[in-house]
Amino acid sequence: MDKPKILYVSQEMVPYTKESPMAHSARHLPQFLQEQQSDIRVFMPKYGIINERRNQLHEVIRLSGMNIVINDVDHPLIMKVASIPAAKMQIYFVDNEDFFSKKGHLDKTGKPYEDTDTKLIFFARGVVETTIKLNWTPDVIHLKGWFASLLPLYIRRFYKNNPMYKDVKIILSLYKETFRGKINKRLINKLKFDKIPVKDLNRYSETTFMDLMKAAIDLADGVIIAEEGVDAELIAHAKKTRTPVMPYKGEETFFADSKNFYTKILSR
Repeated sequence: MDKPKILYVSQEMVPYTKESPMAHSARHLPQFLQEQQSDIRVFMPKYGIINERRNQLHEVIRLSGMNIVINDVDHPLIMKVASIPAAKMQIYFVDNEDFFSKKGHLDKTGKPYEDTDTKLIFFARGVVETTIKLNWTPDVIHLKGWFASLLPLYIRRFYKNNPMYKDVKIILSLYKETFRGKINKRLINKLKFDKIPVKDLNRYSETTFMDLMKAAIDLADGVIIAEEGVDAELIAHAKKTRTPVMPYKGEETFFADSKNFYTKILSR
């Protein structure tokens, strides 16, 4: 493949959120692959903490007018974009005034918000619907963080008949980052509304962090251990499902290792 198309979807990214291994990788790995002749797109949620004026976000008019129906309720999808000139990259932000006005993805106690169940579906479908409208078909989707964890489910089930996503490979990065408590169990009914099969609904019986991540692993084509200290239970689950796993060998070789892993997954 001459120029693979790689879609990055992350819940964190510098300079828009605070520095962390996930936010750092989300910023620099796409640039590395772009410089290696990959065609990349980067998506993240537009949290309230992100200052639109300072970061020069603006609404993408040609993507206006889209709505995401969740549990028979229409929610306007607003797509905004910003540029990182030093990297020659554009970052797409999934926004909705009702969902993303809060500062971040967790409250002050480290727990998900009451409406996080709806946000997760809205974010997953918002990313896919935007790429469809852009008529840009990724070869690889690389997910970072639990906030993007429903994307494998929706791509494999809800969008399974869409030719744009028929052959896409999904790679999931695992980090130490987690959350306390559970996602609102209304998530199950909202997934039912989208005709998600019962066998998949059973994966979310407790709506915990582990439920979300294990379900994402089950539907992924590859898993990357993206830092030291990742929960051993998640790594064991990935190995149990026989999903190819890229171990973490250190920051020095991480980007090159990731590129080689993409090649391995694309060749399967």
